[in-house]
Amino acid sequence: MNWPNFVAGIFFSMLPKAYWRGWNYSSTTDFSRSTLVSGIVESLGSMWFVVARYKAFLLFRGYQLRFLAATNQGTQLYMTGVLTLEYLLQPLTIILAYCAVEGAVRSIAAWVSDETYPVLLLKLIQILQKRLLRRKEKATPIPDKVEQVFDPHQGIRIASVLPKEGWRKSSTIAIEDELYEIEAVEQGTSLYKVAYVLRKKPTGTIIRGLYRYEMSLPRN
Repeated sequence: MNWPNFVAGIFFSMLPKAYWRGWNYSSTTDFSRSTLVSGIVESLGSMWFVVARYKAFLLFRGYQLRFLAATNQGTQLYMTGVLTLEYLLQPLTIILAYCAVEGAVRSIAAWVSDETYPVLLLKLIQILQKRLLRRKEKATPIPDKVEQVFDPHQGIRIASVLPKEGWRKSSTIAIEDELYEIEAVEQGTSLYKVAYVLRKKPTGTIIRGLYRYEMSLPRN
């Protein structure tokens, strides 16, 4: 096992892939184990905070507890229930309880099916950032950066501000009268978030997810 990558995977398993910045796991098995540990830490840590805050909450409301000591057992149980319900309905308590459940679900998914799910809050932040960036791009569109890669496969590298809908490794891209296949998807720079490396598609191979891209290629 690659221990440095395993430990780093505990952190990166909580993040959406868009935040990995070029980091990648050494193996699917190790990353599943990292996710398992990450989920356990999230779940147990959140539950610990729920209990710790509950104790602090009861101490804070100590004057009511002193009142309970002088009442009968039925009243004590009633008031304890009221205070507990008040605590459970606090926004931070709800968030921590959700994180405890989410961590358990992430661990179970990693254990049962080797699936890795990021923390929902971070995923929502990433989606919001992506939408804001798309809106900004529509307002002031930035053209793709297209480079000809001179090699035996006659490749093209297309750098884009945002990921293109549906474009993934092995997808087929039609440019003018030629068919290309996405050989690799790379992390880009701060301006161009993603870059696609295309290679001429061999004749007779299967076409997967055909997308048309408008551009003018230089003529020989």
